[in-house]
Amino acid sequence: MQKSNLTKILLLVVSSIIFFFILLEIVLRIINPFEVQLRLYKYSGISLPPSVKKMDSQTGWLYKENVQCNFSSKEFNTTVTTNNYGFRDEDFALEKKDHVKRIVVLGDSFTFGWGVEQNERFTEVVEKGFNNSVELYNFGVSGYSTLQELILFKRALKFKPDIALLTFYDNDVGDNFISFNRPSLSKKNNAYLIDYSGINEVSFMSFIHADKAYLETGTKFYAMRTVKEIKTFFRKNSYAYNLISGRIKSFKRTIKESKGNKKINAEIYLFKEWLRICKEHNILPFIAIIPNKLEIQPEMIRANKGKEYDNVFRRAVVKFCEEEKIPYLDVTSLLTPQEKEKYHFSLDEHLTPLGHKSFGTHLVKALTPLLNQ
Repeated sequence: MQKSNLTKILLLVVSSIIFFFILLEIVLRIINPFEVQLRLYKYSGISLPPSVKKMDSQTGWLYKENVQCNFSSKEFNTTVTTNNYGFRDEDFALEKKDHVKRIVVLGDSFTFGWGVEQNERFTEVVEKGFNNSVELYNFGVSGYSTLQELILFKRALKFKPDIALLTFYDNDVGDNFISFNRPSLSKKNNAYLIDYSGINEVSFMSFIHADKAYLETGTKFYAMRTVKEIKTFFRKNSYAYNLISGRIKSFKRTIKESKGNKKINAEIYLFKEWLRICKEHNILPFIAIIPNKLEIQPEMIRANKGKEYDNVFRRAVVKFCEEEKIPYLDVTSLLTPQEKEKYHFSLDEHLTPLGHKSFGTHLVKALTPLLNQ
């Protein structure tokens, strides 16, 4: 009798959850058309083809040299070509041209030029703005953390840059602590340590296929693949699923931000290491902050009931730059209403060609005093 009652209760609970889910789905499809864009923005799920990437024992991954591929989504259709060092740029030369200042640019997908053609990126806008009296070597790698950028910067020193331009986006802070196929930071006895143990062939395969099932074998592999396929189906087709998962992600982000000081301190540590290297090699430092879509795009602010995203990480970086007297660019308060509307893609968090053009134009103004030194 007790088992029978328990079964009935479980059936009632399950059926109530299913009914609520279906009802929520119907309501959202009627009254919340913006959720379509919000869903696609969060779960576009695109990435460069696995064949373009190669494993690296220190950074986790890099791009192969001299390869070309198509890269497209619902909003863009671009071509990606890598150079003789595996970066999306013209070929790099070790010898510098006479009377030409060289800037190495470190960053993630924003610097790489996600969704725009190579000649539309802010690095190319800066070169044109200085009438090619300045050359920018773009070392942008999609998905990189500040830690990975620091490791890559040490390799870029052989190109003898005059200026090191480090771009910052607020997710860099959290990425420094992710060990999945990348180096991660840990703290022990008031000292930061770099852990490379997460970098291996199996993790690399899982990373380039965006599928952690590759970390498992046998039944677990197929179970994880099945779960992923089910989640992908709901992400692509269900308003209710994405609303609920979005709220859960928002809650998790709030918890993470409450512990943000730990991660900010690590970010500042990495900045100081970067500064130390710059001073050792007589390189001028510069930090360029990429604005978050949630902070500036009116459509996203309206979706958040009129509240602007309080970017504590951006503010911490600005404070650090001002305290250390590091030249920096934060365009967040400099953009016009028209720029804010079209600065980022509608269904993606990255900069549009207009966003790159605007960012590059502001960079030209900010870099001019440094280049005149």
